[in-house]
Amino acid sequence: MKNLLLIIALGMMAMSLTLSAEARPMLKRVDVEIAKEGSVAMAIETYDGDFFDLAEFNKMKKYRGNVKAIMDKPTLQLENGEEIDVNGIRYFFVAQKKKKLKIPTHKLPSPEKKPSDDY
Repeated sequence: MKNLLLIIALGMMAMSLTLSAEARPMLKRVDVEIAKEGSVAMAIETYDGDFFDLAEFNKMKKYRGNVKAIMDKPTLQLENGEEIDVNGIRYFFVAQKKKKLKIPTHKLPSPEKKPSDDY
């Protein structure tokens, strides 16, 4: 009975790890001029080479279309009080979900008609 419960628990743990790995968005580095306004930026990189997660910014939320909200502000304020000029942003790190691979399905050819024995 103990072994059965252990096997079930291990199976559920393996399934949860698999599902959480599939749900993670991938980050893609996008130039500021190319970034779409409706994109979701998770982090930024400045021309100085500094990397900032959006969680480090004061009153910045991770929501759909936040690239436009970032570009509309003249400066971004960090939680420690430091300000970053929006013109100093070089790259956005945009969330991008993995695309599922489409496996091509092939249909079987229609069965050949047998010649009729009508002659």
